Amino acid sequence: MAKQKQQQPKPAPADADAAPPPPEFKTAHSPWFTYASMVTLFTLCPPFVILLWYTVVHADGSVARTYEHLRDRGILEGLKAIWPMPTVVAGKIILGFALFEAALQLLLPGKRFEGPISPAGNVPVYK
Repeated sequence: MAKQKQQQPKPAPADADAAPPPPEFKTAHSPWFTYASMVTLFTLCPPFVILLWYTVVHADGSVARTYEHLRDRGILEGLKAIWPMPTVVAGKIILGFALFEAALQLLLPGKRFEGPISPAGNVPVYK
């Protein structure tokens, strides 16, 4: 008859109420690639959208006319001529919208909701 091993109970952790450490997250790309992609999107998307707007509104949808505009003036000067300049009215509209949204966040009732744990271990709280 083979001897059976008696299993020893595992000791309880010192702080049984403590949350387990966040899991390790592995990304598909290096952090450098991730940050370079974000910066590229932030810097190239606004000029692209403004070029599309200019092409449709001012060049009657002609990409060739937009290209000629940029070629004749140079890319930077051409974009500067196309780029809409901010106005005081636009600033007031954006500020008013931001204040309205902040008031909604603070004043509307709602249940507290915890978001997913970030790789750094932070837990965002939403209302």
